[in-house]
Amino acid sequence: MIYPKSYNTRGMILIDIMIALSVGVLFVAVLFESSSTARSLFVWSRDRSRFMDIYEAHADEFEGMVPSEVRTLSVVHDATPVDLVARARWYGNDRIETEVTVGGTVTFSAVRAYPFAERDESVYTPICSVDLYRTGVIRVVPILIPGISGELTDIEVRNTTAYISVDSARVSDPDFVVVDIASSSDPRIISSIHTGPGMSSFSLVGRRIFAVTQSTVAQVQILGLDDAQGLHLEQSYVLVRPSTTTPPTVGSATFVADGMMFVGTEKWQGNEFIVLDVSDPLRIVPRGMLEIGGKVTDIISHHGTAYVTDAAAYQMIAVDVTDPSDPVVQNSFEPPGWSRQEGKTLSYFEEGLTLGRTSGGFDIRSEHELFSWASTSPPSGISSWNMPGGAYGIVTDRMHTFVASRQRDAELQVFGRDMSTGPIATYPLPALARGLVCDGDRMYMVDSSTPTLYEISFN
Repeated sequence: MIYPKSYNTRGMILIDIMIALSVGVLFVAVLFESSSTARSLFVWSRDRSRFMDIYEAHADEFEGMVPSEVRTLSVVHDATPVDLVARARWYGNDRIETEVTVGGTVTFSAVRAYPFAERDESVYTPICSVDLYRTGVIRVVPILIPGISGELTDIEVRNTTAYISVDSARVSDPDFVVVDIASSSDPRIISSIHTGPGMSSFSLVGRRIFAVTQSTVAQVQILGLDDAQGLHLEQSYVLVRPSTTTPPTVGSATFVADGMMFVGTEKWQGNEFIVLDVSDPLRIVPRGMLEIGGKVTDIISHHGTAYVTDAAAYQMIAVDVTDPSDPVVQNSFEPPGWSRQEGKTLSYFEEGLTLGRTSGGFDIRSEHELFSWASTSPPSGISSWNMPGGAYGIVTDRMHTFVASRQRDAELQVFGRDMSTGPIATYPLPALARGLVCDGDRMYMVDSSTPTLYEISFN
């Protein structure tokens, strides 16, 4: 008889027991870790809920804060002392972000209107994202504006409605249009108006358009916009000449803030920077004026200071306009190359300022076209970059600066906070750039060669 082979299995049983014990220990460890994590989550959620109750009970005590203001509040909740510390900063240019830290651990944020704003905080006020550049994946949609025969000169966009000024090619064609661009493939003109030989620039405030024109008869036009009449002319104004023999000028740039309309003109024998009181739009009152020495190309004003770009030696000038009747130059910037190049465009974002200028026809590497100041109070942290195509439009958010250029295959350039390191990305666009604006999470580039907008967003 043949007997089967006999194997010693005692070692195998011992290994099985050791494996079972290890798995058991691991299981207990996992249970302990899960229990610990669950307990931590429970404690965090409980504390957050408690701190949220505290914040909501005292949130109104942090309203009305202004940028850089800090408020501290100590309260007792469930017999425990809790500190609330609030810090305010700008959220864009017209709103305030307040961050309230409760108990030193949990922070709540709220965004409110600037408490001392005099401008109409209606749906016509732009609210641009503070973070436009989410990824580097760009989406560009062309929007051809119907019924336009001339060059687009200025634009604002509010909630898929575009407000566009035009240097019309034909006398009877409109020089200002309001266009519904919700459907990029089928834009629809809501209203239009013909006021003269063409508009150069405008500011949209509430339901009014404050514009400067290329007319020597009436350089300033105020348009009303309502559902019943659409666009209609409310007021015209002729700039005062130094003497009856002085040839009149034409408007070139404008900005409206705090009830004042800042008007820039072409170079002439009068003052190129003029302040008009438009707090009552039906009764325009001249206030102050200032000699710039060249054509004013762009104006931005925030909280008592007007920043002016021009085609003269000082290509950006900071003007104190706290007393509108007596504008005073605070500071000026004279970059190399001013005899060939001109200041062109400005962007102001959360106390930072960016200046773009033209290239002057050919590239000199030491004569930069893009300049940025991290703060304007006082001016500090300047950086710059050489841009052969010049800068014709600028939009800034908290981390990036977007520049519309006429540099071939790099018509849109994206920079970080430090200009001197160069663009982090460039994108080709079939446009001869003229301007760049933002609304929400989108930007709009104006093409000066065709009546086309390019809607730009990043996925």
